[in-house]
Amino acid sequence: MMVFSPMRTPPSQVQQGTLTRRLAPPPRLSKESDFPTSSARAFPSYFLVADLQKPNGGLVDKQIGVYTRVMDSQCYCDLLRTAARKTTAIYDRHLAEVGLTLAQYKLLKKINCVGKLSISELAVACDLDRSTMGRNVQVLERHALVEETSCGDGRRCMVKLTELGRQRFAAALPLWQAAQSEIEATLNPDQITAITALSSAL
Repeated sequence: MMVFSPMRTPPSQVQQGTLTRRLAPPPRLSKESDFPTSSARAFPSYFLVADLQKPNGGLVDKQIGVYTRVMDSQCYCDLLRTAARKTTAIYDRHLAEVGLTLAQYKLLKKINCVGKLSISELAVACDLDRSTMGRNVQVLERHALVEETSCGDGRRCMVKLTELGRQRFAAALPLWQAAQSEIEATLNPDQITAITALSSAL
């Protein structure tokens, strides 16, 4: 594997050689370690194949990297993911007092608002696939926070909160509100408005 490095051929030697018309593609990067890590690094856009003059009068076939400056731009997805992780951590820290995560609190809230929902309906409401939602519901079932109603007539089984689930949700509500207040205290009103607009635009 050839690793990119600055061209080491002295300019004087390049001037002595005769450039041919052949172009060679740059080496292909196959490992993450092959990529430069600095924010601004010279990348060879292509290679010229040159016949360079040796001191003894002979010629040597040499590839000369032609470099351009490439500036890395920030990845919007990374920025949004980082913001989401930091925001989720705030909610999780507050909700940990009642043994819930933000995802579990939101699921309890969805069920509490409607009363009963099927796994498929919950998946759509939370923008998740059905198998993932099924696993999330199973976690709440193991903690006796939700239960599935028995249908027995071919209809979809519905999920509802248990009495413990309703109590846990009621205890979590002020903690969620405290997390909201912490974020509002960290961000100014314009930033809060921008978050709302961004969520609607994407």
